Amino acid sequence: MHSTYNRISTILSHASTALMVLLGLVAATSYLTLPSAEPGTVDVKTVQVYQERYRPNEVAWVRFDLDADLRSLWTWNTKQVFAYLVVDYHDAPNSTLSANEPGADGAIVEGRKAENSIVAWDRIIRRQRDGRLRIEGGRNKYPLKAVGKKFFGAEPFRARLMYNVQPWVGLLTYGEAGATKNVLEWPKAQSAMQ
Repeated sequence: MHSTYNRISTILSHASTALMVLLGLVAATSYLTLPSAEPGTVDVKTVQVYQERYRPNEVAWVRFDLDADLRSLWTWNTKQVFAYLVVDYHDAPNSTLSANEPGADGAIVEGRKAENSIVAWDRIIRRQRDGRLRIEGGRNKYPLKAVGKKFFGAEPFRARLMYNVQPWVGLLTYGEAGATKNVLEWPKAQSAMQ
């Protein structure tokens, strides 16, 4: 005869195996039906660049309008959606990298420019009904600090609204829900930030 311990161990072993198979199927089916968001609009209204008082880097503040509908990203397996506004730009030549820096394969890369993506604003959306984003006159949550010390002289930038769908079970999915229509120039820095 089997002891009580052996019977409980067998039952728990079968239950955990069945649960893992079920969770694997849930993850596989949610990955096969990936939702996507309808394209929204991002409009940058103003850009102000300041020189930091005790550091050589510049800091930028952006005012923007945002209109996007992320409700279509919700499925039965969606826990929350992380939406964030990213500012993309290339540094001015030779501001952070030397002009003749070796590339990944050891070859010399002429006039290489650093690609920068800075998160300016974010929001965690926990319910589907809160997935409609309409922001007028929004301001970045986080200061945009110039990686190459100065924004002026860097290539024009664009802003993109990105999202990350976080499921209950399965893989994270990323996507873009909107972007500025035109690229914008960096203004010259104003006086030191107080």
